[in-house]
Amino acid sequence: MNRIKKRERMRLYRLKHREEIRKKAKIYRIEHRDELRISRLAYKLKNKEKIKEKRKIYLEKNKDKITKQAHEYAMSHRKERYIYNIKNKKRKRERELKVKYGLSLEEYNNILKLQNGVCAICYGVGGKKGLAVDHCHKTNKIRGLLCSNCNCSIGLLKENIELLDKIKIYLLKYK
Repeated sequence: MNRIKKRERMRLYRLKHREEIRKKAKIYRIEHRDELRISRLAYKLKNKEKIKEKRKIYLEKNKDKITKQAHEYAMSHRKERYIYNIKNKKRKRERELKVKYGLSLEEYNNILKLQNGVCAICYGVGGKKGLAVDHCHKTNKIRGLLCSNCNCSIGLLKENIELLDKIKIYLLKYK
């Protein structure tokens, strides 16, 4: 019985002194920022699997809610995203090259110079986006730069040389 009374007194105290408690907590967080950050990181490292499992359960449970929120956010920030993408076109391209292919913009431009600014297969000029980076999907090794038509063709053929030979025979047969 005593515990219940104590709990109730604490609850009433927190309600009455809410603002004061918030101010003290904020000051504490500012003064001990680094310690708290280290503590959070240590917890995350120690409980990686537990956190991953909780996140997975939460995502499964709230899938519709999360999808709806993401859609609403995307729609309400469409204009800002568009403006940001225009202003940061070069930066976005650099990040895309680095993340997808491990390639810097300078390395991309060097390959482009070696190919004289044209597609490695058909010698055509790239479209709006320029030339695409062609790479082996098994080894991630970069082979060269291709126009979108040649790059898509290789992708649709699933890099299968035998299929390419069959297509060549077929086209020659009906020439």
